[in-house]
Amino acid sequence: MRSQTQTDRRRALPSHLSKKILSALLFTTLFAITLAGRDAFGQAAGAHPENIRQVSAPLPKLALTEAANDVKPGVLFRKVVLGITNWEKYPADMFKAQSGTRLPDNPCSQTSSRIVVSVYSARGDLLAGCIGVPTPSDLGKFGFRIYKGKPVPEFVYAVLNDRLTGAAYRSNLVSPSNGGTK
Repeated sequence: MRSQTQTDRRRALPSHLSKKILSALLFTTLFAITLAGRDAFGQAAGAHPENIRQVSAPLPKLALTEAANDVKPGVLFRKVVLGITNWEKYPADMFKAQSGTRLPDNPCSQTSSRIVVSVYSARGDLLAGCIGVPTPSDLGKFGFRIYKGKPVPEFVYAVLNDRLTGAAYRSNLVSPSNGGTK
């Protein structure tokens, strides 16, 4: 009579094959997730009501405007000011909800803007969210703080979230230290 472990060993794939199969499955899954929910411009698109037309928009081009150490009420932090350099290419209609249109519930209680910007580290850590931008020109300058003792990420990116359509427009990567881009 064979023991359970002998039977399990015979049924199991050799470890080098299991690793290859798992790697292939992981790659396929990640590739499918990456492609899901993208429009013709490569933008991530969320679910939105069928009667609302999603606005086509260019990819935001992020740049560092200012980075400096600063002190506010005795707290030391790094102030980072960013801007979308191609803000003038965004139509003003994209920032307005038509009269009588109710925007979805807003997790950002301090803003009623249709377009809300979030800033993330290259690893995907949220650094700043709920930055309301009521007009395209407001994309030209927005900022956030990194408190002393917290590491300054090597690169950051911004995401413009359209609360009406559910669309999200992701920028390029920019260094909050020297302005270099990826």
